[in-house]
Amino acid sequence: MQERRGYPFWEIEPKWQRMWEERGTYHTDLSNAERKLYCLVMFSYPSVKSF
Repeated sequence: MQERRGYPFWEIEPKWQRMWEERGTYHTDLSNAERKLYCLVMFSYPSVKSF
């Protein structure tokens, strides 16, 4: 039976993390508020079974 390899984290992740950092993919400038953003977090409805 062939041994299954897991996700090769150390081969893939450094490349993409470096690219995201260089491009500023996840950078947010909160000092520039030209466009307002409304962010709503939804919570699941509580079950009536617990009452």
